[in-house]
Amino acid sequence: MRLAPHSLAALVALVRPLLAFAACAACAACNKDEPRGAPEPGKPAAPSAPAACEIVKGTWRIEGFAGTGPAASASAAQLNAGMDDQARSMRIAYTGTRVKMWSPGSLLISNAYDVKESAAKRCLLDVRGERTEIEVIDHEHVLVERGAANVGARMMLVRSNDEPPAVGPQ
Repeated sequence: MRLAPHSLAALVALVRPLLAFAACAACAACNKDEPRGAPEPGKPAAPSAPAACEIVKGTWRIEGFAGTGPAASASAAQLNAGMDDQARSMRIAYTGTRVKMWSPGSLLISNAYDVKESAAKRCLLDVRGERTEIEVIDHEHVLVERGAANVGARMMLVRSNDEPPAVGPQ
């Protein structure tokens, strides 16, 4: 059976979109099975970045305070002006289950916490019923906002090599 030229053109016009649709559907099916950026077979996957709450583990010292708006900036400036040697010597350690705060010559304060959320740059903790949000700037710097503090500024922490005292709950 032979098709007329106009029938052949109509058939080609119909088949092209169907082929394009089939190719897209096949491509989508491939993407469902294997996420974008997946390693080639036999090639190891690249390590993923640690979540914020993993980065936060360790000891930190207070570097100062930061505000995000005019009122918060004024509050941060006031807090920074009031920082003395005692405040600069304070250390804060996150262990994964406890937050420990101390400075030389003072008592250790240790409270249990629960991780409520851990994303790439954000760690949300519940410390004795109080919300603490930690924003990771990089592996050496974080910003801490405590809901209960209500000072309008966030505390800037820098990583420290100090180990927490071995007293109190671990």
